Amino acid sequence: MKKLLIILILGIFLISCGKKDEDMRTKKPDTKEQVTTESKADSSEKPSGQSESNADIDELPFDKNNLPAEIKYNGNIITGKRWKDSNGENITIICTTKDKESKDKYGETVLTKEINAYNYANTGGGFKQLWKMYDFVNECPFDISLEYKEKSLSLTDIDKDEIAEITFMYTNDCRSDVSPSGLKLLMYEGKTKYALRGVTRIDLKGDEEGYAEIHEGGTYEIDKSFKSAPAGFLDFAKTHWQKYMQEKFE
Repeated sequence: MKKLLIILILGIFLISCGKKDEDMRTKKPDTKEQVTTESKADSSEKPSGQSESNADIDELPFDKNNLPAEIKYNGNIITGKRWKDSNGENITIICTTKDKESKDKYGETVLTKEINAYNYANTGGGFKQLWKMYDFVNECPFDISLEYKEKSLSLTDIDKDEIAEITFMYTNDCRSDVSPSGLKLLMYEGKTKYALRGVTRIDLKGDEEGYAEIHEGGTYEIDKSFKSAPAGFLDFAKTHWQKYMQEKFE
């Protein structure tokens, strides 16, 4: 009888221990789930004062007819941007000249045209030129394609360092047929320049006169300057290229 009682007590003790271990195993997933949930909630909240990509850039109204006297340029102003960042007040303008006719050595009429872009910054002592871009098509006997890509001038602060990036695109070519034109994308942060260089994208349908469909271009080469660019710069440039690479013929 004593032996039976001892066996019964030992059995109850073992069952109790087993139940205790099972309860502990049950509680561990609950604890982990709670920690995971709290972590997700914390990560979704922005720290106080965290800004969006352009939150620290104060874009100002741009009026090409009301620019400071210090700003000098060549050509006609096509577009521009004005803003404030940690470099002070900035003004970027893009200008093109009219086609200039001349005669080549064979007496044929040729055309020359320029495109210029300037950035002026005022840190307190007046506006001073921070950088200048100059490009041209010289003595073209055909049609000049040297034009700013409309609406491509963009102001960003991708790396959130309170210094704006200014990006724009333009075509550059001399051609006599319907083929992709040279195309460039330039991005400046302060004096540092980054570039994509390639050709426009052309998509033309065939017609009843026998013209075949054309689907070509849109390719580019990445300038080595992007190797040292902050994270996100190249991705933005590629997206910007895709947005404005298309060329349409009237």
